[in-house]
Amino acid sequence: AIVEGYAYGDIDNAGPTFVRLRNDEASLTELLRAGVDYALIDELVVEYIVSNYSKESQTRLEIGKTPLVIRQLFFAVRRTRPDAEAIIKSFNAQLRGMIVDRTYHRLLHVGWIRADIDGDGVPEYIPASDKAGPTAPQHVYSLFSSEPTASQPASKTIEISPRFYLGGSIYTDWATVPDPFKVHDSQSPDPNRSTATLFKFVW
Repeated sequence: AIVEGYAYGDIDNAGPTFVRLRNDEASLTELLRAGVDYALIDELVVEYIVSNYSKESQTRLEIGKTPLVIRQLFFAVRRTRPDAEAIIKSFNAQLRGMIVDRTYHRLLHVGWIRADIDGDGVPEYIPASDKAGPTAPQHVYSLFSSEPTASQPASKTIEISPRFYLGGSIYTDWATVPDPFKVHDSQSPDPNRSTATLFKFVW
């Protein structure tokens, strides 16, 4: 199942029979009723499902680890504008600020974001709250994806351990994160039920 109107490239001759449905909710519904074998769903939607329907997603879904297709989105400014560079720098700074103050987490309905917030080229893991929970995250939404795809395997790269941003500081690994941050946030939504209207899934 795929969402109609999205750009997937030349996939109709790839082998599988693709069923086009109106949205991701319809794709998941068709998958759960065994009307299709697989559903191709946006990563952000998958993160929402995992975060808000933890029990259902663990017991009823097998979620792939490698993306099949990556479509990047860019903010562009006409080069002839005299303030083009300043606009881009301001945009990037505002975006970084929205991640640090957790505004972006609330807009995207995600618990963790992976992004380079200090500009050194190495991404950090940023939770939606300084009460990040007792264990390191299992699912992190990458704002700027560099993940390999099924059609474009990764070249050999050096693995970098995740760094964590909490309380205004960056920690080199989960073990160095102070214990006061490793508690549950009583104000966060129940992960086993949906509390937002971004999507509505029926199980």
